[in-house]
Amino acid sequence: MGVPVVASPLYKQHFRLEDGQCLEDDSVTLRIWSVSDEAWIEA
Repeated sequence: MGVPVVASPLYKQHFRLEDGQCLEDDSVTLRIWSVSDEAWIEA
């Protein structure tokens, strides 16, 4: 099974979600931010 990625619709590049590394070009990376799986819902 592969790793989760996000794709750029303009440049057709694919980036790993875990570290932002471009799969097609090692010199390209995206900034990444940590997120939590917690959510607050107010009714």
